[in-house]
Amino acid sequence: ETPPFTKYLKLLKNKKFVFVCLAQAMGTFTLGALAAWGPSFLNRYFAYDIAKSGTIFGAIIIIAGALGTMLGGIIGDRWQKKTENGYFYTTALSYLIAFPFGILAFLMTSKILFFLFLILSTMFVFIQNGPLNASVVNLTKLKERSMAFALNVFIIHALGDAMSPYLVGFISDSFNLKIAVILSLFFVLPA
Repeated sequence: ETPPFTKYLKLLKNKKFVFVCLAQAMGTFTLGALAAWGPSFLNRYFAYDIAKSGTIFGAIIIIAGALGTMLGGIIGDRWQKKTENGYFYTTALSYLIAFPFGILAFLMTSKILFFLFLILSTMFVFIQNGPLNASVVNLTKLKERSMAFALNVFIIHALGDAMSPYLVGFISDSFNLKIAVILSLFFVLPA
């Protein structure tokens, strides 16, 4: 039997699989930055206390995440019936829509518009969950799927939300938090 390490290397030779992992990592980078620094942003720019800011951001992530994930599953499956790249198109379009909403959110001085654009941006970033996870299934053989998901989870977190809080904090210390958070949004574009 093939050693597990060799099986992981074989998965890394599957270019589509690697691109799926990288696309998810880029979205996870942005979400990790927002989750880690969003409460501080609310505190600094809208004078919310940190506890309330954390609760608000947590609720936004949960609600927009659930809506986006469910919508992504519906849209992705419908588009996939029309073309074999439907899951990829769903992801690309959702990230492209998420980006301007995110930029608008962090440029707003109105709390209402900030929250509206933030919720929309977050929801569109989450749309890729179902389509890209389905792509992991479609791009791998039955006997390697468990390892494929393990590798996928490692990649998206190692390159995504494990790095983004530190990098956003570093940029925030060098410039300011608004610039740092806005720069984190740019990670969805290459995805």
